[in-house]
Amino acid sequence: MQKWHGPWELYDLEADRTERHNLIEQQSEIASRLETAWNAWAAHSFVDDWPGPDHTNWGQDIRPAAAGKK
Repeated sequence: MQKWHGPWELYDLEADRTERHNLIEQQSEIASRLETAWNAWAAHSFVDDWPGPDHTNWGQDIRPAAAGKK
C-alpha cells in the first residue's frame, strides 16, 4: 500500500454512497482520530509515499496512448 498525497476526505457511505458530500470539516474530530490511527498503522506497516501521478483528472495519462490504437 502507498500513501496518497492528496487531502483527506470523509464520507458517510451509508447515507452518501456516491461520495458527493465530504464531511471532513463538519466531522473534524472524527477525521482527526481516523487520520491519527491511519498514520500509526502506516508507520507500523512501512507504507511508502505515493510515487504515481496526481490523478485529479482520471484517465488523462492513458488517453493519448489509447487514442492511437483505433
